[in-house]
Amino acid sequence: MRAKIFVIWMLCFLFGALVAPLFEVNPAWWLIICLILVINSFLLYQKRYLWATIIGLAVIFLSIYQYQNQFLDYMILNTKFSGVKNEYIGSVSDLPTKVEHGKRVSIDLQTVNGKKQNGKITIYIKDFPTVKFSETIKFQAKLKPYGETKNRQIKNRIIGEASVFKFEKIGENNSWGYRVRGWLFDIRESLNEAIRKNLPQKEASLASGLILGEKSFISPEFNRALQNSGTSHIIALSGYNITIILSMFILFQRGFSRRLNLILPLLFIIFFVVMTGASASIVRAGIMGFMPVLARYLGRSSNSFIAILFSASIMVFINPFIVLHDVGFQLSFTALCGMLYLGPIIARLFSSLPETIKLILSETVGAQVAALPLLIFYFGRVSVISPVSNLIILSLVPMGMLVSFLVGVFGLFVPWLVPVVSIPGYILLHMFYVLINFFGSLPFASYQFKINSVVWLVVSYLLIIDLILADWKYSKPEKIYGADKK
Repeated sequence: MRAKIFVIWMLCFLFGALVAPLFEVNPAWWLIICLILVINSFLLYQKRYLWATIIGLAVIFLSIYQYQNQFLDYMILNTKFSGVKNEYIGSVSDLPTKVEHGKRVSIDLQTVNGKKQNGKITIYIKDFPTVKFSETIKFQAKLKPYGETKNRQIKNRIIGEASVFKFEKIGENNSWGYRVRGWLFDIRESLNEAIRKNLPQKEASLASGLILGEKSFISPEFNRALQNSGTSHIIALSGYNITIILSMFILFQRGFSRRLNLILPLLFIIFFVVMTGASASIVRAGIMGFMPVLARYLGRSSNSFIAILFSASIMVFINPFIVLHDVGFQLSFTALCGMLYLGPIIARLFSSLPETIKLILSETVGAQVAALPLLIFYFGRVSVISPVSNLIILSLVPMGMLVSFLVGVFGLFVPWLVPVVSIPGYILLHMFYVLINFFGSLPFASYQFKINSVVWLVVSYLLIIDLILADWKYSKPEKIYGADKK
């Protein structure tokens, strides 16, 4: 019962972030209503269901308050600094990204016009002179008003964007956080460099995508083939990467103490998530991957449904804007839910197939069906060939990730052993490349199909939820929400 109440509260929190933009009221009122409901709930503590319902309402209002309060803060800062040239001092907070006419650079602000100011801005500079992660620079810029990019910028925690033609390097940020991130970025760049040295360009770009989610080296033509074949997710950091990391500890867990079996996987997950850029999908995968580890430490069985909601709630608590404005977050969770809850339904249609093929096919189709409304709504393109291409390619992904990782590690530490893994690595990665291009080039691989209606999107997911609930009701599954039905 307590687990179900907890699930409902988490759903209330996510629902609050989903509907928050509909209520443009002073955020303080939502906080006041939340506090009143919490106080009243303690007066009804003995009436369990009523108490839980009032707390659920309080959680909704708290979520609305968090969204509206932070949204208002960003709007105020953008209005304050946009349209006027100011002098900024800040540190480069991420690896500069190549764009069409130069580079995009993320800046952690330190001061504006000599006054201390926290926050992030994005600047666009020419290719030369270059800047590096952690360098502190001084420049003058006129931030642009949010305009149509408001939701994207606020979702990324950005106060504003500006083009900068001249800047001065005045130092380097040597804080502890910057040193650790710089060290992790160096490891990432070293692995990329070792892979590029020991594999041809096409295979090297695919290897970097498989193990590090690096997409900057992938050609537009191959990226289009990935989209048409429905295999873009193999170069998007996901649970595969986390699973490989955790499998190392499963092999050696008997040699560790109970506490180390909890701490070491957590540290390595954090290490990997930060090194690879902490995107929505990899943060979700990291949290999801750690949930079974925590469950074993606490002596409880892992609960997939609660794990999904818990990881979503943590991410939304950190950034309430991702529910509505982060397409990667939405696709990541819908695809995961499709694998877990539509997959078993679809698997019955393939009951005559071998178990491995049935599993890959059902999970692929389940993820595709769950993500389909969002793909149509945002991108207007549907991959028809996806079930077949994924059935063939996904079975090779773990081996492809392994050889890619070994090429990078051997290239760094034991270069004389690189041919042992680079030759089979090249063969396997080239096979990937040929298969993806083949499926992506088929004339019927994908179709353009776009619907802009939000109502249609909501109705589509209500129907999918109804299908899952009907299956639970009439097939009488042994488990609901991952826990034994009693």
